[in-house]
Amino acid sequence: MPKPTLYRISRARKVNELNVEQVWTQSGKDPLQTGYVHVFATRIAGRQHLLALKVRGALSAFRIDSRDPWFTKAPTTANLKAESDVVTPLMQAGSLYLLAYNASGTMSLYPLSTKLELGPPFTFDHPLPPGASTGFTVVQPIIVRNLVYLLCYAAATGDVKTYALSSTATAPPGTRAGTPALLVQPLWEHNWAPEWKHFAFFELGDENFFFKINTKFPTVNIDHVLDEPARGTVEVGSHLMIDDAFELDIVRSLTLNSYPYLITYKKDGTTRIYQIRGDCRGWEQQVSLKAVAGATQIVPYVAHNVCYLLFY
Repeated sequence: MPKPTLYRISRARKVNELNVEQVWTQSGKDPLQTGYVHVFATRIAGRQHLLALKVRGALSAFRIDSRDPWFTKAPTTANLKAESDVVTPLMQAGSLYLLAYNASGTMSLYPLSTKLELGPPFTFDHPLPPGASTGFTVVQPIIVRNLVYLLCYAAATGDVKTYALSSTATAPPGTRAGTPALLVQPLWEHNWAPEWKHFAFFELGDENFFFKINTKFPTVNIDHVLDEPARGTVEVGSHLMIDDAFELDIVRSLTLNSYPYLITYKKDGTTRIYQIRGDCRGWEQQVSLKAVAGATQIVPYVAHNVCYLLFY
């Protein structure tokens, strides 16, 4: 397990260049302990926080600063009490939720308060087609025209689906007091090739796009989520080329000064940052560096208008 390490990213004086500076490396066991399987950043009460979950769902939270101490542990007893394949934050009707998904087909949306307390979840489980919710390796919230959708993909089968998330007048009958009044409805489904991975979602001109790599049928794509999500997605760039495409371990996206970027990483520490072209049919490399080796996760975030990359 490498030492958690933080890099700060800023624009260089030269056009099409970025500065990357290592600003922090953890020296002991704290604040970021070993064993986190989900790590991500989200804003809570107007301040950026880092959330990290253990295998069985115990949550740790850290307030993020732009100087030492970079991460300060915040008190919380929140616990999902279950193993999840995907955990991601999302906003719905002005409230923050943690979406926890298990490949058996269950999506659970837990309201997360500003005091870092979890409420009882709204649960969606649709075992039968059409719209079956089993086997997903990607469950990504996206916002189209200020409405929330979930784009989901199963690498084993190639099945891809979009669900619409909405708020309702009352919580589902028979649920616990405090359960969110939500509704998940299947909207679109299709079939892609299996084995797509390294999905990286980004926005450009208020439109939703995503990068993905297929190592079984070697290709690199950028797709566009259509303005009417019931119509699905369309490829805008296919058979693209990126360095070490089929040897990458992690791919992430970030936005800096309204421009979308890709971060690619190999376990030996090889890290590259690319600015995505406006036509979404390619990119230009901005940075190549040897970062910390052996990271299992990379967390991009913005704090105080500065972009950072946390390697964990």
